[in-house]
Amino acid sequence: MNKASNYSCGSQLNVRRFLNSIAVICSLAYSSFGISQATWDFNGTDHGWDTSNYSRIKAGEFYATHTIGRSPNPNLGTTSARIDADSSSYIVLRIMNQTVNSRVQVILNRNNSTPNTFTSYDGLSTNDTEFQTYYINMGRNKNWSGTVDDITFRFRKNRTEGAVSGTVLIDNISVANSESSAEEASAEAPEVRNQNLPIDGNVPEALRRFTSTDPTQSVDAYVAPKVSNEPLNFIHIIMDDLRTEGLSAYGDSAIVTPNIDRLAREGVTFDRAYANFPSCGASRASMLTGLRPAQKRFVRYDARIDKDAPGVTTLPHLLKDNGYLTLSFGKIIHARGDTDDAWSIPPWDAKYASENKTSYMNYNKKENIEIFLSSCKEKKICSPSGGGRGPRYEWADVPDTAYNDGKTAVAAITALEELSEAKMPFYMAVGFVKPHLPFNAPTKYWNLYDRDKIEMSPMPNKPTDAPDQAWHKSGELREWYSGDGIPDTATRWIDNVPSDTSRILRHGYYASTSYADAQMGKVLDAIDRLGLSDNTVVIFTGDHGFSLGDHTMWNKHSLFTLTTQSPLIIRKPGGEAGKNVEGVVEYLDIYPTVTDLAGLSGPEHLEGESLAKTLDNVTAQTKSAIFTRYHAGENIHTDRYSYSAWFNGGRITEHMLYDHEKDPLETVNEANNPEYRVVMTDLQKQLKAHIKQREARAALL
Repeated sequence: MNKASNYSCGSQLNVRRFLNSIAVICSLAYSSFGISQATWDFNGTDHGWDTSNYSRIKAGEFYATHTIGRSPNPNLGTTSARIDADSSSYIVLRIMNQTVNSRVQVILNRNNSTPNTFTSYDGLSTNDTEFQTYYINMGRNKNWSGTVDDITFRFRKNRTEGAVSGTVLIDNISVANSESSAEEASAEAPEVRNQNLPIDGNVPEALRRFTSTDPTQSVDAYVAPKVSNEPLNFIHIIMDDLRTEGLSAYGDSAIVTPNIDRLAREGVTFDRAYANFPSCGASRASMLTGLRPAQKRFVRYDARIDKDAPGVTTLPHLLKDNGYLTLSFGKIIHARGDTDDAWSIPPWDAKYASENKTSYMNYNKKENIEIFLSSCKEKKICSPSGGGRGPRYEWADVPDTAYNDGKTAVAAITALEELSEAKMPFYMAVGFVKPHLPFNAPTKYWNLYDRDKIEMSPMPNKPTDAPDQAWHKSGELREWYSGDGIPDTATRWIDNVPSDTSRILRHGYYASTSYADAQMGKVLDAIDRLGLSDNTVVIFTGDHGFSLGDHTMWNKHSLFTLTTQSPLIIRKPGGEAGKNVEGVVEYLDIYPTVTDLAGLSGPEHLEGESLAKTLDNVTAQTKSAIFTRYHAGENIHTDRYSYSAWFNGGRITEHMLYDHEKDPLETVNEANNPEYRVVMTDLQKQLKAHIKQREARAALL
């Protein structure tokens, strides 16, 4: 048993200083970490093979297997090896695989129960000369915390490819609190069953993490020109619920967003980029897996990748497996604990890191919320469905860091400062919650606008002849307290929100967007200041659009273009600047774009198409149609048309068609217009073929 007082990642990145400086977990105290470590060296050809406990061995492959455990199973011996991993623990795997074309699998068996086996690492690495390090969050699932009875390491390779050689080290790191004793999260180094696999219980002075390897590059992969000779870094910035209407980069100047404008001047703006599902969790899951939402996959705001697509390699995980340090700040993957092993360190989110226990979306001075709710409850005007949520909008004369997006920017900048010294490739995702409800921002961002001069929606009414299924009742808006003296009920505001309320809500959305834009600007400034611009790709997106009283609706959750379209701007070193791509693209295309720019082969499951060529030539051809869906509704967007259909048992029950050349605001449904019969028939044919192909692919995963 050992203690580690200092960990470093890579040759220069000091994890202790890095984590402490951004308060990733407020109670971390590295000096008190309990460390349990064992090392298994597989060298030579005599490995003591043991595959008796595993029946799923593919033909033509074999495993170099070693298991430790405390169970009575005679194959495992009676050693006392155990790792107590509570919900605040992380298993750290350090793997140096020196075998060509092989996989390393690490299986943690809990409570000697095979059904609870969790494969914590399964990745391809070749000819490693240094350790690759992976963090596994044991708090991701309630079934994972507890005692790890058996830990199995398997090097898998083809039987004809010679000897296995490599090293695996495992550390158990408790991150509970500074008062925890080391014994609570540590164990003595176990005995080994195969005596030719010695254990080294020494903790190394440094944890080398994600040292860059030479990835195998696809012959067809697009290799982007680089300004520097260093590997490209990637920073993906996401703003929640961000629509394109109102942004100068998209032809409107209603919202003050100098940093989005700046990024558009320095990169390529995709004029017609669409989310594949107009709801947070599903859209983000699709974006980061490269998988389309299907009838039984990614269908809710709280969609989880680990449940809907278990085992699928996400974009950050692919990069991590290929030598990148992967970091997540703010709201990226919607569900807490979902695919945390894709990140080099546990994802950081002010929602959980802050000592403030109020809603993560609200102002940090919770007494303001308590005063509001006290008055609200006293007047009996609180929404019965609000679940304790605060007001729909708020302003306060406070610094940017009083709200969580300000904290997220500080955390990301601190990380960038460390990364600029480490000189190692990285992928950083930075997620700002705003302009998601509630529309909260410091007063100075509200003061950017004269409320009386804010224009209301040019299409406040339902489109002519539009189907009933195209609508919702703005339920998300009603979940937040209004404080206007009118009871919030399930039937309130079905048709139209009062004009004065609409105006202040739109004002709040604009202020929240300007606030998020300012936080992004701080990150962009840091990239420039730290000398990272020459080899860092910046990707800026929303997760879907948003309605602000358009077509009578608020929020997302519809197939109208305002809720499916969202920004996409990419700045690549040496690429086009201040140019626009006019063709339709979708957020599914981001994953293959990154793999192309990184010179990596993407996994076979990807359903998008790379946009890398357009970053050097905006006239390069893009796809002819994109597809999005929401519940029973399916949508196809082409350069000119948007067609949506709602299905029941495979039969179309309702549909709508909009001609964007004549009706960009989508005010007249042309689905029943005989003049569009040929167009609609063709779009229906494309949509049905797409659905059939999509569901067939989904069934194979």
